[in-house]
Amino acid sequence: MRTQPRADDTDGTLMSPLWLQASGPSLSAFTIVTRPDLRYTINLFDDWATEPTVVQSPMQTEHVFRGPGAGDWLVVSFMPKAVPGHNMLSWLQAQVLARTTV
Repeated sequence: MRTQPRADDTDGTLMSPLWLQASGPSLSAFTIVTRPDLRYTINLFDDWATEPTVVQSPMQTEHVFRGPGAGDWLVVSFMPKAVPGHNMLSWLQAQVLARTTV
């Protein structure tokens, strides 16, 4: 989809659609967080907590990072026993079956 220049475009360049334009804080204000145990490196905005809440289950480990707003969450999940290319649906079915038979 091409967007035509608007009347207020002084340089005559094509404008990108609104949903492709950047919004929010500058991407330059971030902290790099590396966790070798879960094998990830992420960039977090400076106003986010850099120490995650750790949620452990028999099948996976989750790191939950919280931002300034109540709905600002970033969840990193890691399944150490996962097999690349394996059907992950069988993991879910096993968990649901185990919880319903107890």
